[in-house]
Amino acid sequence: MFRKDRFVEDCKSAVADGQKAVRELVLEAVADPSGIVAELGEPTKAGVYPLCHGDDLTVINFVWAPYMTLLPHNHNMFAVVGIYSGREDNMFWRRIDDGAGDGAAVDADRKLYKYEVCRISRSVLGGDAALEFVLSGDETLPDELVKPGDRLTGVVGSDPFEVIANLEGAMSEAVGSIALASSEVGQLARQVNDLIEGN
Repeated sequence: MFRKDRFVEDCKSAVADGQKAVRELVLEAVADPSGIVAELGEPTKAGVYPLCHGDDLTVINFVWAPYMTLLPHNHNMFAVVGIYSGREDNMFWRRIDDGAGDGAAVDADRKLYKYEVCRISRSVLGGDAALEFVLSGDETLPDELVKPGDRLTGVVGSDPFEVIANLEGAMSEAVGSIALASSEVGQLARQVNDLIEGN
């Protein structure tokens, strides 16, 4: 049965032996997902919940919201990720310089599913466009991987400024909702930065 305190102590002991030793502990822990939920509680909202933070080890229980996407980033240290509920889709990026300046390309190992669409959207703060692979909402599409040569569909996300300009009625409620979401994302980002900088 998973016990948080024992898991943290075992990780502290294993960290000197490196990533492989910690990985073995995480694999053992996630083999008992109901035990983790029984010990940590059923996730109710997205957040960063530190279980341990020290000079050489940080253990975090991340709870991602549906469709949550993070910008490309580098952990700058070894990281072991254990998923005990749901799934995580990673898109790995590599830096490129094609003569037109710095850029990034998606690693070919990223798996795409037929029920996903590529959404091109723009940040409320302006800047570059973002490509996200998101659920299409079409429940008739199969849970199959896209194969080379398959045709992908895409959508262009709404311009955030146009959406705000077209809002009628409860504008203050909409702005309050945006402010709350922004505050929660900012708080999550600060927590992640604090934990990463602490190591």
